[in-house]
Amino acid sequence: MNYRMLALIVATAALAGCAAVPPHDTRATTPPGVAEVSPGKAGVYVFRTGYSSPALPIDVLLDGEPIGSTVSQTHLFREIEPGRHTLGSQLQFTSKLEFDAKPGQIVYVRQDLWLGYLQVHTRLRKVHPDDGARAVRATRLAVSR
Repeated sequence: MNYRMLALIVATAALAGCAAVPPHDTRATTPPGVAEVSPGKAGVYVFRTGYSSPALPIDVLLDGEPIGSTVSQTHLFREIEPGRHTLGSQLQFTSKLEFDAKPGQIVYVRQDLWLGYLQVHTRLRKVHPDDGARAVRATRLAVSR
């Protein structure tokens, strides 16, 4: 990665912290971590709690479709059909996580970010529902699509 790319990342991170978009799904804001899903549906939270590059947005894809971007201390929520799904966390490289969701289940996925040697890495990890709900309660809704 050259200095121009690094400068672009820093500039993007600085500007991203200024954007705010109202949520599309009211369950995502009432109260976080304990949302109820419609009968026969499931839900997924993606949250980011670390402070590494706090304003750097990371795009999140669900089954190949963009659902929003996270910055530090934010979360995304989507109601989904039960079954097998793939989450993607896209930055310089894409991290993927496949998971199964059962009807009525809410899946919690932690999105980590760290700076490597001239590269920014992201990773998705499924976490226990108690830990996930606690982390989501400490975050705010991220920019959704």
